Amino acid sequence: QSHRYWEGDAIAKRLLEEGAIGQLLICRDTLAGSGYRRHNPDKGWFTNLDLYGPGGLIAWGVHNTDRLLWWFDSDADWVFARSYGLRSEVPKDITTNMLMISFRSGGSAHLIYSEALPTPGWKGHSCGAKLVGTEGLMDVDPYNQVKIAREGSTDWEIVYDHSQVSDPRQKAFSDEVRDFISCIVDNKTPPVTGQDGRAAVEICLAAYESSRIGAAIRLPM
Repeated sequence: QSHRYWEGDAIAKRLLEEGAIGQLLICRDTLAGSGYRRHNPDKGWFTNLDLYGPGGLIAWGVHNTDRLLWWFDSDADWVFARSYGLRSEVPKDITTNMLMISFRSGGSAHLIYSEALPTPGWKGHSCGAKLVGTEGLMDVDPYNQVKIAREGSTDWEIVYDHSQVSDPRQKAFSDEVRDFISCIVDNKTPPVTGQDGRAAVEICLAAYESSRIGAAIRLPM
C-alpha cells in the first residue's frame, strides 16, 4: 500500500475528497513496463514460479488495485480479467493482465498490468491513471505530474510535479514506515489496515481466476 504515500497519489485522493472533479465514475489505470525482468541472470527467480507465484500482478499490480480501492472509497463487487504470458517462454508464467473492476459505489476501473511490454514501452504511462468524475478530469502519474481539469475549464492545471520534490521515493517509504512504527508505539489502528491489504490482494486473485474460467468473479470470493 505504499502508493498511498506517494505524494502524487495522495494529492489525487485529497482532491477527490474535496469534490474537485465530483463523484469518481471511471478510471483507466496502467502499470506497464518493457520487460524489466527479462534476460537478467540476477533476477532468475522471477521465472521460477515456485518462488515468484502466479505472476507480477499480485506482486506489483497490487499497488494499483489498492490505490483504486482508495480513490473510489468503495469495495469492489466483481472482476473480469484476461491473463497472458507475453514474451515469456516459461509455461504458466503470467506477465500481463487486463482487468475490468466494478465497485459497489457504481464506479468502474480498467487496469492494464504488464512487466513484459515490447520495447520501447509506453513513455510517460508506466504508472499513469486517467480519472473521470462527474465534474472534471484528473491525469495522475506519481512519477511525473498530477493534472486536473475542473468543470468549465478548457486547460489542464498542474497540481504536482515529481521533479520538484527532493527524493520523493525515499519520502514515500519513510512516511509509510514512520506511520507503521507510530501505530505500534502508540497502539493505534494503522491508516492502511489488514482488511485494506486483503481487499487489494483479493482483486488480483479474482483476476487470475476470472481469466482461468472465462467469466466474471463476484466479490468477496
